[in-house]
Formats: sequence, C-alpha cells, structure tokens
Amino acid sequence: MTIKVKATCIVLVAFLLALPAQSDAQMVPDEAIMNTLDKLDRISSYGDYDSFDSSYRLQISEGIALCRLTLSTQRDSLTRSIFYYHKGRLELLCKQIDSARFDLETALALDIANYPALERLCVLSYHHLKGYTKRKGLIVASIENWKGKCAMDSTEAFQWYYLGMTYALQNQFSGASNNQKIKHCLQKCMLLDSNNGKYIFEYALYIPEDQRLPLLFKALSKEENWLYRSHIIWWHKHRNQHTEILPFIESSIQVYEGQYPEYHSFLEDLWDASADAYKLLKDTDRYKACLEKKKYYAGLQGR
Repeated sequence: MTIKVKATCIVLVAFLLALPAQSDAQMVPDEAIMNTLDKLDRISSYGDYDSFDSSYRLQISEGIALCRLTLSTQRDSLTRSIFYYHKGRLELLCKQIDSARFDLETALALDIANYPALERLCVLSYHHLKGYTKRKGLIVASIENWKGKCAMDSTEAFQWYYLGMTYALQNQFSGASNNQKIKHCLQKCMLLDSNNGKYIFEYALYIPEDQRLPLLFKALSKEENWLYRSHIIWWHKHRNQHTEILPFIESSIQVYEGQYPEYHSFLEDLWDASADAYKLLKDTDRYKACLEKKKYYAGLQGR
C-alpha cells in the first residue's frame, strides 16, 4: 500500500462522483488528467524553498508549467479548480504570494468545496495577508456547501470527512469551537468506511490524549503513513517512554530506509528519536551513530 495519500486525486474523483448524473453512464475522470495529478501529488506543499536543491526547484517549476498547460486546455470547472489549487500551492511554496492568492481564490470561485485550496488559502492569508477579510466567509460558504452534500446523500464517507475538516479550519482560523461537530462528522466517516486510516487518525486527535494510542495503531494498520508513526512516537516521548518505543522507532527506520528513502525529514526525526533512546540507555556508540545518521538526512535537506 502506498504511503502517499493522493488527496487531490481523491477530491477530484469525489467531486465528479458527487455531480448529478448527466446520463446513464457514470462519469469517470480522464486518465490523462489523473496521470498529471499523480505527478503533481509527488511534489510536497511543505518545506523551505530556499533550502531546496536545484533539481527539486526544477520539479516545482515543471509542476507549475503542467498546471498552466492543463488550464489552457480544460474547460470543466471542477478540473480547473483542482489545477488552480495545485498551481497556487506550488506558487505559495515558491513564496509567490500574489500569484498564489489569485490562483487559490480562483479555485474556490470555481468550486467552494475544494477543501485543499481552502486550507492553503487559509495558511497563506494567516501568514502573509494581514487584514484579509475573505477567509471567514469562504470557510462558512464551504461548510454550507458540504452540509448540503451530506444532507443530499448521507452515505458518502468522504463528504462527512471534508465537512469535518472544514469545521476544523473554522476552529483554527476563525476561533470557532467545533470539536463536537468534527467528532460527529468523523464518527459518521468511520461508520460508513471502517477501513480508512485517515478517518481513524483524525478522530484520534479529538479524543482525550490518554485514549489515543490504540486508534493511532489502528490507523497505521489500515495504511502506511509517516504521520501516524510520528504521532505514535510523540505519544511515548511525551510520557518519557523513549526506550519503550525504541523497537517501534527502529522498525520504522527499516521501513522508511527500505521503501520510502525520499522521506528525508521523517528519517531525520526517526534517527533523532533513536539517539534520545540510546542516550538514556547510556549506549554511547549507538548514540553517536544515530546522530551521524540524523546529520546525514539533515544534509540531504540542505541543512
């Protein structure tokens, strides 16, 4: 099972499936579009652009060019919304704030239910646009849209998920208190699809911390994800259980160095956590070896 959840592909498919039927044939996303989205999803929205090497910067530039090319040929508003989102998030990564704002706002004008675009616009405006007045209204409009979708068809887990996550944006960026609403939405998700690790993981974040660990492991049993592993390790470290979690840390290192070696930042964190444990065990040789590995992965990130 792949580690990377293709969030934008999932959203696009979800949007298409949520449309009213135009004919007896089920609408299917164009294969070329899906292949392009797959390429774009390989470029993270996160990191410090100034620390990226030339090859990764080129990959970002090529991603923006792919978006421009697709937008020049596509007329479907939902598809255009997705590609304006991608173009905007990559421009934000490059610190092209004005262009990113325009593209993310355009994505939402085309489809207010484009959660990834809303999330990136919230982040952009919070950090870079003092006095930005549109954010609150866009969040409310998106919540109403997802509420309408859930009312129309309450059997689609992904709709409840995005309603819950948009409530979470309102918590984070508008000072709302939606925790009970978020939990309700995520409970609906899990009832409708009990095999989706993402739903389980998000729900775990809204229950008391001392009850969280079994759900984090359950989410990891459904799909591989570095974030689930990171929260499991943090849960133990927060309780000073560094040595107890060491076998899990070491198995995580084996998984990621063997299968996902491009996850440099997470591997740096894993070796750092391993070093902490060996320091407590007073195993100087292994402690120093872990620090060297940590330094190696930091170097791969330009630090």
